Amino acid sequence: MDDFSILILMIVVIAVILSAIVLPIIALAISIRSKNKLNAQIARLHATDSLNPETLQELRISDLAPLAKAIQELEARTENLEVALKARSIPIPAEAA
Repeated sequence: MDDFSILILMIVVIAVILSAIVLPIIALAISIRSKNKLNAQIARLHATDSLNPETLQELRISDLAPLAKAIQELEARTENLEVALKARSIPIPAEAA
């Protein structure tokens, strides 16, 4: 009976060691694939001509202009945040304080 319990313990230890090696590799592969997909989608979004300033002028107020304006404001805020994070200082606007 001791041989059987030692065999089961060895199998469990081997399984733990293998999972400790394999699972981080799988997680890394999934994160790289997800990052590539996200970058491709962002590139496709920026490649469309629907949000260029010229076409924004052509949109009617009642159609997509408010949405396009909100997207542009959001992109501007995101760029400001990225700059602030790189500079390691985040300014607090007067209206939020």
